Amino acid sequence: MAGGERVRIAACLLAAALGAAAVRAEPRAPEREPRAAWLEALDRGLGEALAPGELSRAHAELGEVTRCADCHAGLDATPDAKCAACHEDVAQRLRERSGWHGTFQGDCASCHGEHRGAGADLLGLDRSAFNHDLAAFALRGAHTSVDCGECHDRAGSDGRRTFHPIGIPHAACATCHEDVHGEAFLRGRDCAACHSERGFGAKQMALAEEAPAPSFDHGSDTRFPLVGRHAAVACGDCHDAASRARELTGALAPGRGAARECGSCHRDPHEGSLGAACGSCHGAEGWSGAPLRFDHARDTSFPLDASHAGLACGSCHADRRFEARGTRCESCHEDAAALLAGRFRGHPAGTPDPHAGADACRSCHSAEEARPRLVDYERACVACHPSEYGALLLTRKRLVDGLVVEAEAKLRARELARERGDAAGGEDLAALAAELEALARSGVHNVPLAEAILRDAAREAAR
Repeated sequence: MAGGERVRIAACLLAAALGAAAVRAEPRAPEREPRAAWLEALDRGLGEALAPGELSRAHAELGEVTRCADCHAGLDATPDAKCAACHEDVAQRLRERSGWHGTFQGDCASCHGEHRGAGADLLGLDRSAFNHDLAAFALRGAHTSVDCGECHDRAGSDGRRTFHPIGIPHAACATCHEDVHGEAFLRGRDCAACHSERGFGAKQMALAEEAPAPSFDHGSDTRFPLVGRHAAVACGDCHDAASRARELTGALAPGRGAARECGSCHRDPHEGSLGAACGSCHGAEGWSGAPLRFDHARDTSFPLDASHAGLACGSCHADRRFEARGTRCESCHEDAAALLAGRFRGHPAGTPDPHAGADACRSCHSAEEARPRLVDYERACVACHPSEYGALLLTRKRLVDGLVVEAEAKLRARELARERGDAAGGEDLAALAAELEALARSGVHNVPLAEAILRDAAREAAR
């Protein structure tokens, strides 16, 4: 040490002893007793005059001559114990041999030099070269891309943000990361049960580098296992903003705000008429087709034969309430039954068909034929009648079809004329069109009556 510096330090120590007696205050007292302004100025002035250089901004309060002994213990000595008296966090790491300071061999002053000016860098830290693995918190995963200042910058009492190298809380994830789950969830789990340092988002859920499989399992960790088609649904389709709002409002654990009732995600085509027991007919494998659990033969008194099995449910249950109209053919096939009996939608009655009341529908309509053809009906005819009756059915059908085509052509011409404004009238042409469609489908059940009605319809459409 240079001779001049020895003299300055000796003078400081002497002045410190005298000053301490004068102010009756211990050097490490948390709060110094008030002193006269002249004594305060003298203490500060002597300190500045005798100091080998200006103290850093962090230690500026030690610039008084009576504070030299807070750091120095002799002409050449700046013992680590003096530093540890103030920097207790570093002292603890040295005792526990933890963190970067716990591995370092040497005295504090070898890295942290003072009296180099107010703006001097006391840390001497090269952030880009610093090995964070030697610190108390090794950086892994997404933490490696975080800027140092996001964790180490703190706002002082004057509002300035300064870099704090140690003492950053890290025992709990929520110290830095917003806890979006609420305390209810964390009472039973910690963050690492579902998240890792790879990231907190859904894409990085629960994949710790050493784990062979995700530690979060929707089946075991929730009351809603993802099976069937639910397994392919994106998380956000169920856990949306509305469900998150319910969680926050009700202090619910994560995911608990997502509704589990079928109707919360799926539109109920039955409009509540069947209650909420969707699972009695539907499963997660699908809501229609093969996955349908409802069995018409087992669950109703009307087993579906070949001709009915291919129909959509709405063909018979138009109101989606699935209330049966009845089990007799006439319950659904009203037009065919009415024509057989010599009636049709309010038109003048005609002679009933000879088969009415004498033969059951199954005599002509086989339960085994899913898509019956005309030849299938002809076989039914010749089963009871002479062979020439087989060709008679084709003749009768051609007659009905021809009359339907003629009436429909005139009806369409009437509709076009009305659209152009060339024809007046308020007749319900839609009702007439519906009648033509019904006669085209069922007219052969009573050809004479169907023929009379169709000829009247053609005349009506041509007016």
